[in-house]
Amino acid sequence: MADPSFALLSTKLLAALGVLAALTAGCGGSEPEQACLDFADALATSGERCGFDYETNFDEAVNSAAGGDCENIESVRDLDAFESVCLPYLRQLTCTELINSSPNLPDACLDQLRR
Repeated sequence: MADPSFALLSTKLLAALGVLAALTAGCGGSEPEQACLDFADALATSGERCGFDYETNFDEAVNSAAGGDCENIESVRDLDAFESVCLPYLRQLTCTELINSSPNLPDACLDQLRR
């Protein structure tokens, strides 16, 4: 059993997801902010299934994706693909995939959340 206080999301995993995207021009709004929250929830929920702390991992995902606040996300590269492909994929990750710092991610998960 994993140590529940250990944050499972490595910087490499988050970078592979493309959440450490370059700053982009755009107009902020509720859809990008909600996409960020959904992203963090998907990863934290999968981690919780594996014995990791939900809140720790949710916070780490928001910190890495949005500099600590989902209001910082101004756009989503392809919202339809993010919602229909990426989020379901993240929600079903196995424990091994979560711990692996270089998972094989679908294109729908890459470089989606933009600041």
